[in-house]
Amino acid sequence: MHSNKTPENTEKELKVIEKKIQFGDNEYLCFACGEKIAIDTLICPYCKTAQDKKEL
Repeated sequence: MHSNKTPENTEKELKVIEKKIQFGDNEYLCFACGEKIAIDTLICPYCKTAQDKKEL
């Protein structure tokens, strides 16, 4: 039989805040490239995309 194993710990660690996936207290995913970046970053250092429309 095929069983779907979803780690409960992973679901508890991930939080969606303002449509951003947050990892821990100080990192979230860039919506454009998917890299983990610091929460206070305005422009992603990997893809150079602004992280907040208000900053443009």
